[in-house]
Amino acid sequence: ETSKEGIIAMLDSNEAVLGKVESINDWEEVFAQEFSDLVKSQGSTFFADQPISSIFYPVFDKFGEGANLVALISIVIFWHTFFEGILPSNAEGVVCVVSNECGQSFTYQINGQIPDYLG
Repeated sequence: ETSKEGIIAMLDSNEAVLGKVESINDWEEVFAQEFSDLVKSQGSTFFADQPISSIFYPVFDKFGEGANLVALISIVIFWHTFFEGILPSNAEGVVCVVSNECGQSFTYQINGQIPDYLG
C-alpha cells in the first residue's frame, strides 16, 4: 500500500516523491530477510526497527514541454546506512531530522562515522 501511495503521488506531481517511513519489520518476512542479507553483505550494521523510505522518481522521454512519463525508478533508502560514514570522524553531535509530505519525521544524531537513531 505504501508503494502504491508513493507512485500515485509521483504521477500526480510529475516529481520525485519521498514515500512513507517504514521499518523492515513492516515488510513480508522473505523481503525483510533478503534486504537484511544485502545490507550485511555490504559491511553495514542492520537494525530492522529503524526507518526506511522509498523514493519514486519519474523518467520522461525528453526534457521540457510535452514530455511523457515512460518509466519510474524506485529506490529504498535504509537511513542508518545512508548516514553511516557520511561525516568525518571528528564531527560530533550533528542532528539530522528527516521529514516527508506525509507528516512523518525521524531524527538521527551523527557522531563521527556513527549514526544514532533517536526516533
